[in-house]
Amino acid sequence: SGYTCPSVFPPHANVPCPDGSFYLENMDAHGGWITSAPDLLRFMEAVDGRPGRPDLLTPESIATMTARPNLPQWPAGANYWYAFGWGVYPSGSMAHEGALDGTRSVLFRSWYQGLAWTVLVNAWPWQQDQAFSQALFNGLQQAAQTTTTWPTHDLFDLFVANEPESGAPDGFALSTGAPNPFRDRTTFALALGAPQTVSVRAYDMLGREVAVLHEGPLTAGTHRLTFEGDRLPGGVYVLQVRGDGVQESRRVTLTR
Repeated sequence: SGYTCPSVFPPHANVPCPDGSFYLENMDAHGGWITSAPDLLRFMEAVDGRPGRPDLLTPESIATMTARPNLPQWPAGANYWYAFGWGVYPSGSMAHEGALDGTRSVLFRSWYQGLAWTVLVNAWPWQQDQAFSQALFNGLQQAAQTTTTWPTHDLFDLFVANEPESGAPDGFALSTGAPNPFRDRTTFALALGAPQTVSVRAYDMLGREVAVLHEGPLTAGTHRLTFEGDRLPGGVYVLQVRGDGVQESRRVTLTR
């Protein structure tokens, strides 16, 4: 926004508000999680009360968590209420939003097609927050309504980075792409402690396969894998490597 604020850190000089107006590490539960959009959706899947993935909470706990409080500001027939951490709508949708200088987020369970979504943004136009928040909701709702074909497989598998245990016999390790972000190509190092059959594939954010970097046996040692992105649109891609009983993923950003 261009605004400055007194820093909470000595010598308390004026700084751009995102760069010192709050002490995130001291906030505990309020801002104490470091997470990603896929992990926030995993959290939603674990507390949403919908069939499919198992919930961490009982149906009774979920009902209590989302019930309309018996408070004057939330009368019977209200089209919205704030429950235990969730804004809840009679349709069955629920949401939690948050903002700090330089960051804005929303986590939403929609009634529409049983969808849930989240957005993490590294900006907060606080003077237009209501319009900004509504634009996020409207944009994603429109995207959902205009999507006619959805992936039929579980995309969460693309967002798992299993670091090898100490002393793993196969020494399976995949580096982060270099450079990252990249323009036309980025290179990964795959270290194998033992020969094995390896599949290396790249996917876009909808889980569509866009490249096969290797398919077949590899010897022990370090192998260089190059992901060519010169014919792909800009965006985030996932490189997934499967070995003998081991899987790792890395995300890279292609810029244009």
